[in-house]
Amino acid sequence: QLSAHQLPTAISCARAMNCILNSLVTARGSTHAEILETLERTNAVASIVSALQSYTPDVHPLSYLTEMISLLRTILWIWPSSRYHVWSNGNLMGKLAHYCLATETTVVAKVLRLYAALALCGHGAMILLKNKVLMAKICELVGTSHPSSTRIEAFKLCHILLRSSKGCSQLMTSRCQPIVEGIIDAMRAKDDKLLVTEGCRTALLVLRYAGNHHQCFWSNAIDKVLYSILTGRCLSSHQSDKVLCDDELFDMVSKNFMDIHPYVWDILGYLVVHCTEDHHPVRKGKGHSLHALISCAW
Repeated sequence: QLSAHQLPTAISCARAMNCILNSLVTARGSTHAEILETLERTNAVASIVSALQSYTPDVHPLSYLTEMISLLRTILWIWPSSRYHVWSNGNLMGKLAHYCLATETTVVAKVLRLYAALALCGHGAMILLKNKVLMAKICELVGTSHPSSTRIEAFKLCHILLRSSKGCSQLMTSRCQPIVEGIIDAMRAKDDKLLVTEGCRTALLVLRYAGNHHQCFWSNAIDKVLYSILTGRCLSSHQSDKVLCDDELFDMVSKNFMDIHPYVWDILGYLVVHCTEDHHPVRKGKGHSLHALISCAW
């Protein structure tokens, strides 16, 4: 019924099927194999792909598009073999990119989640990374001009694209500044713990690898951001005298441990490991907050 001409029927079937499949994520491997066999026998993926390729706003309701995208994402996430039918379909990939460039927030967020499932396949990730227009849009979506929910999905997609050094290089070489600015802003979002967490996770994945992006993080005062996460205090460039002494910082961190704090130490570790000789904030007299962090970690 996914390909039914009666749109309400197709939409209801997609929604119901998505709920059923999500409820079986933790099922045994043999059950997953049986479900995949059924999906292949009924040409479910082909029906969804056809629906997405034929979607037109003047004919189909928006829910038709969003439900089909959500269902396809679930299938791609659970069954890796189904990803080939998506990334190898140039027409579909073009349609998805068009939907991602749309202004409808709901659609963009769902496409980003679908891309994240697709990027779990190495070929799928490389195809996404080679689409310069799409990558520019995704880098824009981590920025402050977009809703928190959209930014979070964009960060989650970046996590998967950044799993390899090649992916990191391709993403950061051409789009370093907007990504780093988006990450730094997210890490400063005190009132949105989920956004802060996703920003920290993205920073951690990026900083695992050496490269010019480390200089970009330093230029955006990453040490002050890390200090602020630990203390809840924001430091401007003129407030270095207000940095807590080593004992005060250690006492505060020990008594007020938060789930986000381990990210701070891991990020700090990668910054120190990849810090070049010609860039040493402490030696230049600009690393008061960095010195406090290192002393506390020590």
